Amino acid sequence: MNEIELKPASVFECFAKVNQVPRPSKKEEQMIQFLLDFGKSLGLESVCDETGNVIIRKPATPGMEGRKTLILQSHMDMVCEKNAHTEFDFLKDSIQTYIEGEWMHAKGTTLGADDGIGIAMEMALLQSTDIPHGPGMRLYQRRGDGTYRSLRHEVRFHDRRHAHQPGQRRRRGDIRILCRRMPHICTAGIHTRSITSRLFYLLTENQGIDRRA
Repeated sequence: MNEIELKPASVFECFAKVNQVPRPSKKEEQMIQFLLDFGKSLGLESVCDETGNVIIRKPATPGMEGRKTLILQSHMDMVCEKNAHTEFDFLKDSIQTYIEGEWMHAKGTTLGADDGIGIAMEMALLQSTDIPHGPGMRLYQRRGDGTYRSLRHEVRFHDRRHAHQPGQRRRRGDIRILCRRMPHICTAGIHTRSITSRLFYLLTENQGIDRRA
């Protein structure tokens, strides 16, 4: 990555780490281990289910346990394409990036922003220590067969873990899900400025913070 100031810095730093890890579709083993190690290094509950999806849970900030649970979801694989004369092994090599104007590109290959930038944003949220938040869960989906049944399973699993007491009614909207799909993203490049506003939305949308300030 070029020596240029990119903001939010934590997001782009995480994206650079993500792009060091090979993650072709149906061969996501290295990314699975990377995410598990990342979550555990933060002392967070980090598990991998039988399908290969990684779930990382971050407890709420003290006093905010009653907020809605927010589930952020990203798929961990990437589109693997390269130029005809580019020598690159998607099973071994790291994505090399550069900045051109306000756009980030990869050198001779796809960038992996779909959905690597979603993973990077969620990593930045997980490692942050200065953002008040309610209970949160990050689900990194192993794309595999291209379905989302694992996400539905995880929501049901969450329901069982946090079952209400007998006679207590479940409130609508106890669980909120955000699937990462960024605007201004394609496989060839990512517009660097679009990340800031979207990340700010993710940071504040679940917490009742006035974003107009």
